[in-house]
Amino acid sequence: MADLTGPGDGTSGRIRRLTQAALNADVTIARVERVADGIGVSLANFDRVLGRFDEQLGDFAVAVDRLGASIDRVDLTLRKVERIVDTADWLLTPVTATRRQLTRLPAEILPVLHGPWRDVSGLARTVLRGLGRPGQG
Repeated sequence: MADLTGPGDGTSGRIRRLTQAALNADVTIARVERVADGIGVSLANFDRVLGRFDEQLGDFAVAVDRLGASIDRVDLTLRKVERIVDTADWLLTPVTATRRQLTRLPAEILPVLHGPWRDVSGLARTVLRGLGRPGQG
């Protein structure tokens, strides 16, 4: 090993430099240990956060599945309502057409119809009263 002492330094200078180097190394090692401890704490916190995030993703997946099921139920309900509306439209279209035709007739014609038309005229008056004839309050 090379002699690190300068001329006239002697053993005390060498010991002083070695001591200073050892103290500097000790301070550096202490700093590295503190940084390593900080990194360890950060990694533990990060691991905890990732675990929580994973739980949240699981909860989110459940919520998305439930939302999908709800959308399916709403879609089914809307299809049922559409069938009901289509059926009502199919049933009421002839009634609406008849009502339009009957409202075009003068009111005094309906009561004078005879024979089989008499029953129809009574029904027509009932329907007109129920649906409301334009111009009547």
